[in-house]
Amino acid sequence: MGAALPAVHADEAGRPVSQSVAAVPAMSAWCGVYEGTLPAADCEGILVQLTLNADMTCKKVTIYLGVQDEAVADEELTDLNDVFRSVEGSLPEVQEGTLDWSDDGKTLVVHTEEGQELYELDKDGLHMLNADGKRVTGPLAPYYVLKKAESESGTARKGV
Repeated sequence: MGAALPAVHADEAGRPVSQSVAAVPAMSAWCGVYEGTLPAADCEGILVQLTLNADMTCKKVTIYLGVQDEAVADEELTDLNDVFRSVEGSLPEVQEGTLDWSDDGKTLVVHTEEGQELYELDKDGLHMLNADGKRVTGPLAPYYVLKKAESESGTARKGV
């Protein structure tokens, strides 16, 4: 049986917010761009870029590595950073979504059209959690961490 989901409440605009705002980590700790390559059974991996915004929205871009879609004009990829434009793989899948923190401020819930994903933030980045809200364990565990991206100046980079 899955873990109980955090209590979700809405702000004045109808966006979900955590019941205990005091428990949410400081924005500077979690806002920004996170990137990584997740393991996959049917391709070389899934390149993921997840942008977390202070207004509790997010953008998730994924590319399936080693999978070829029909050719696309470079102009269609102008909203993606150089990393994503130069990768050989599927066409980027872009999803917009919303964020919510668990009441204890430890679990970040990302809501997109594909459903929800759970993450835990620490000094290493965002750890993807399983359906029970636990970190992935075993030899592939390090691949389930999205690292916070930095710009060339060494500051956190803004999303695509």
